[in-house]
Amino acid sequence: MSPPPRDLRGHGAIPRHAPQESRGRAVRGADAVGAGRGPARVCVAAAVLAVALLVALPARAQLVSVGEGPVSWELGGYLRSFSAMTEPGLAAPGEETPQARHVDLLRLEHRFFLGPRVGVEVHNRLGWTQGPAQGAGIGVDVTPAPDRSLDLRTALIDTDTTTLDHDVDRAVVRLWLDGADLAFGRQAITWGSAALFTATDFWAPFAPFELDDSQKRGIDAARAQVPLSPTTELEFVVADRGAARDVAAGVKVHHYGAVLDGWVGAARLWEQVHVAGGLRGEIGSWTLRGEGTLPVRFEEATGARSPDTGVRPPRVTVGAERFSGDFVLMLEAHWNGEGVRNREDYLARSAEPDIGRGETFWLGRAYVGGTAAWLPVPDWILTAGSFVNVLDASALLTAQVQHDVAESVEVGLGWYGGVGRGSRLVFAESGTGEPFVAGVDIGSEFGLYGHTVFLQVAAFF
Repeated sequence: MSPPPRDLRGHGAIPRHAPQESRGRAVRGADAVGAGRGPARVCVAAAVLAVALLVALPARAQLVSVGEGPVSWELGGYLRSFSAMTEPGLAAPGEETPQARHVDLLRLEHRFFLGPRVGVEVHNRLGWTQGPAQGAGIGVDVTPAPDRSLDLRTALIDTDTTTLDHDVDRAVVRLWLDGADLAFGRQAITWGSAALFTATDFWAPFAPFELDDSQKRGIDAARAQVPLSPTTELEFVVADRGAARDVAAGVKVHHYGAVLDGWVGAARLWEQVHVAGGLRGEIGSWTLRGEGTLPVRFEEATGARSPDTGVRPPRVTVGAERFSGDFVLMLEAHWNGEGVRNREDYLARSAEPDIGRGETFWLGRAYVGGTAAWLPVPDWILTAGSFVNVLDASALLTAQVQHDVAESVEVGLGWYGGVGRGSRLVFAESGTGEPFVAGVDIGSEFGLYGHTVFLQVAAFF
């Protein structure tokens, strides 16, 4: 099946990355707690300036290309700007709301080709954030960066409300040999094809409601893809996780059929081994897919609610997608075996290590979701989506209007809104009679997300 036009892979609908490996997030969240109205004027001014600069950029598919022979260099990338105002679902005493946040991200993608068999890819990622600091785990745009033993990030500015940092997010050497394709270094790796609720994307997954979905963050790994036949491939991965004892490894066999694709594999991640697999096939204009993993814990998990060893509950996603001219629809259902059934357990679940590492982004167990994109007239895209926690009847709704103002330049206005029972802080009195926050009563998962309105501008070159 041919992929939809690039325009219909936009934010809030069919993700631009699905199911490609350029799947990632750029910056930390827009729904942070802790900022007041102070940065609001700065965010508005930065947004106006970003629009003017991006629209003025020359429209090119590729910024630089040097050499047409066996040795060549290409430079591309993108510049993205986000300005957001958030009314949090839960605010600490004394915090002013709504909260303002602005982010600019520049990614330069260098590709060197040293003959037909050797390639080198390096990405420079420069990010500027004005607004509150944001933790990883639960919320909008909160995917954590992968743990890396080799830290190539340089913090140029790092204050409570302003950060400017540079990172080398790709640095990979690729060898295209007769018997295998090899890749060594910082790279993007994806297993599975789910786009909303990833179940088997072990290497560096991110939440589907990210403000930048253009590129997946790179991990330091060695990867080999070996063809066993014209339709079957064997893949090996060994990946750094920040410490020698946490080195991850996986093996996968993937068969590409005329109607049905399927794969099976296993991966060692932290204290667990995952036995996983997936299927993807076409029926008429629909693509049906499913993937799942059964974790087996071989050592106790520090910080987990149930740290015992043994077989753990499975994680499964099934979905369907339909591409029809100027309309795209995607539907998914997800079972998150490690999630909790009762909202009273949400707070403890949110503190577990797999949430903090970004292995999963869901507190509950059962979810359904869908996204749609419609191109009513040329250069305009309307998108909408929803993520529903079935057990607590809460939902995260998304909507966006996007306009292509020039070739490779997009401007979008969007909204994320959490719907569900509200949350509240629980207070108690100290021995001196002073009140203090003793806990949090989380009414529902998505009710905690609040509401975010954002403006995004993107230029790809």
